[in-house]
Amino acid sequence: AIPGRKLKIPKWTGGEPGVGQPATDAKTLAVQFGSDPWIALYLKSAKLRTALSWLKSLPEHVRDGRVYGTFNQAGTVTGRLSSASPNLQNVSRRGEIGGEIRSLFRGDLVIADFSQLEPRIAAHLSQDPILLDIYRQGRDIYQVLGSQVFSVREAEVAPDQREVSKLLILSMFYGAQARKTAENLSISGFHTTQKTAAGYLKHVEE
Repeated sequence: AIPGRKLKIPKWTGGEPGVGQPATDAKTLAVQFGSDPWIALYLKSAKLRTALSWLKSLPEHVRDGRVYGTFNQAGTVTGRLSSASPNLQNVSRRGEIGGEIRSLFRGDLVIADFSQLEPRIAAHLSQDPILLDIYRQGRDIYQVLGSQVFSVREAEVAPDQREVSKLLILSMFYGAQARKTAENLSISGFHTTQKTAAGYLKHVEE
């Protein structure tokens, strides 16, 4: 067990029970023990250390009061732009720390991405009447699902609830089952058991 917490060791660095050391990587801890207050605090502190490291590098790339990064048009196999020195695509956006970091920027912070690309393609290819109706009405598919999953009105879906809904839909599109969906949500900071993930996916499928 992890000293002081008496938690069962789910994974070993050697690949087999008792071989190597207990796995304490962020992914394993988030998936297996994300609901434990001490583990949650530890994972939060790890994110803060990562954010601090990123922030420390910013002054090196400031000229005339502006931060200049490099964008690589052919830096990924998927065709997406990549960024470096510093990675301006890595500006934190979730939680309290994300809001504080973004508040450091003055003026307009341009955020560009395809709007719900995968669900729109799915609606077009499947010709699913529910999906098509949602987009024809100009509604937000993530808000719609969030209202169903969390039993609230669409206008009352909180940002975190919408983020969970987004992860659910994308997980389903890529064929993730309950275990993988729970893992994706937990890694993203929303600790979820496999049973809860299965319930979420049932809403998506319906």
